[in-house]
Amino acid sequence: MPQRDLKTTPDCPSICVFEVKTNMGYILLSTISLGMAVPTRVKYQCCPIDVEPAEI
Repeated sequence: MPQRDLKTTPDCPSICVFEVKTNMGYILLSTISLGMAVPTRVKYQCCPIDVEPAEI
């Protein structure tokens, strides 16, 4: 299965937290399929946008 790129929204300039999770059912499926299928869940959080201070 080809890997897919993670596309974010335009208001997300960079990713701060990136988690990949699995569970026992997915591990069992991976074992039965001899590693051909390894389902996972991907979760990410965007970094806050740093606003540059303006001159007074």
